[in-house]
Amino acid sequence: RDLMIALAQGRRIVLVGDHRQLPHIIDEEVAAQMEAGHATSATEELDWLKKSMFEYLFSERIPVLEKRDGISRRVTLDIQYRMHPALGDFISQNFYERFDASERIQSGLSADKFEHHLPDVDGVPAVWLDVPTSQGAFERLNSGSLVRDCEAKAIRKLYSKWFSSEFGRSLSYGVISFYKGQAKRIRKEIGGGDNTSDLRIGTVDSFQGMEFDVVFLSLVRTHRDGTATVDEGTAAKMYGFLSLYNRLNVSMSRQKKLLVLVGDAELTRAPFAEKYIPGLVNFRKLCETQGRIINVS
Repeated sequence: RDLMIALAQGRRIVLVGDHRQLPHIIDEEVAAQMEAGHATSATEELDWLKKSMFEYLFSERIPVLEKRDGISRRVTLDIQYRMHPALGDFISQNFYERFDASERIQSGLSADKFEHHLPDVDGVPAVWLDVPTSQGAFERLNSGSLVRDCEAKAIRKLYSKWFSSEFGRSLSYGVISFYKGQAKRIRKEIGGGDNTSDLRIGTVDSFQGMEFDVVFLSLVRTHRDGTATVDEGTAAKMYGFLSLYNRLNVSMSRQKKLLVLVGDAELTRAPFAEKYIPGLVNFRKLCETQGRIINVS
């Protein structure tokens, strides 16, 4: 909406963006209230967060205009050169083709262009660093943000091992969380102050448009035992930002060589996970077939 003044001055307007990525940035305290169910309607508010104005124009408004006058108004760049093709296919299938089969994104580079030699993972492009609930649950801070110390420690341990290796010290690393509190915990654990060209730690909003050789994504949320079925409102509180596909899309598409999800893998095995967090379920399956699952003891 901030673009409206500028757009009103133009005779021809070209908008460039991605209709499947983040909408407007919102205050984290407001988002936390929505997730916790303190807003008027947590489900409706989370639905509002799922759609950007760009998505509305691209997917809904412009097709109506094109049908009316036959003038084409959309051009899609459908070849990606950023990441390993296995990860590119995963992103395409889960965050684009899932909504429209015509939105398939192809990979323009072969897998050998993204090879790596980091210790203990045999060069795979996808890793799940499993931090089960038995290692500790998440906590909610007074600010409303969520933190999980055991994930921060697991990231620090693996990052330190890789960065100290001969191959790993030449790579760039991004560490992403959906929560500002968790990003701060990870930064404190690793001992990094300001972000550098080799390491950046922050929330997903600050990572849109960036790329790194290796990305860690801290999920924070953990599985709840004894929950057999949930409705949409309960799922919104249980999964929070994890159920917003556009946030997952951004956070899982920043890497070039390797994507590492850090969190409780049991979260993806609940009977209702396929419905509410299909992207995470499918990434765990990708790790089981073309990647690696590392257990934290």
